[in-house]
Amino acid sequence: GYRPVFVLDEMQVIKEVVNGAGRSVLSELFNFAVMMTKETHLCHVLCATSDCLFIEDVYSNARLEGRAKYSLVDDLSKEEAFRVYEEFGFENKEEVWDYIGGKIVDVVSLFEEKKSGYSEREALERMLRGELGKLEWMLDLVEEGEKKGPEVKKIIALLEKFKDKEEIAYREVKGRVLKFLIQENILFYNPLTGTVRPQSRLLWRAIKEVNV
Repeated sequence: GYRPVFVLDEMQVIKEVVNGAGRSVLSELFNFAVMMTKETHLCHVLCATSDCLFIEDVYSNARLEGRAKYSLVDDLSKEEAFRVYEEFGFENKEEVWDYIGGKIVDVVSLFEEKKSGYSEREALERMLRGELGKLEWMLDLVEEGEKKGPEVKKIIALLEKFKDKEEIAYREVKGRVLKFLIQENILFYNPLTGTVRPQSRLLWRAIKEVNV
């Protein structure tokens, strides 16, 4: 009486692949998924990806309209995060939230930093400096022509829109610069709500402090 669940993870890696007949492998895979779910009811299919531009492509796929549902696996809410902080033994929960929010990977990183002997504040500052350094390094590479991308002043102009707010409407910033920052995993686009935000609260804090 149980129905199998077929899970396909990180599907974006095959988005450019074509078969011997020159047809998109991804398109054929979606046709197969529709057949297995909506037509024959043999199983459920879960398709996962961390590429939000790919999500937009999938979300707008006419073949999947009315046949697929988009679900965001997001960071923890503040209430949920505080429960996890408690389990990890964090002391100043409000400060931890201000730095890293509910992103589990950052919660684990903070725990590991503290295990290495750093105080909670020291660990948070180390994590912030690391994120800030990566952001400034990316800007330097673009400015020096070592990384292909839009003009640095255009990148900075877009990032400055996040100085005072964590989330903005997609239509305020749509264009090539936004696409570049999404591809660099700096910004995240949610096609369901039409909003854009930094990939993490830590990165948002780094954006507000970056020397531009």
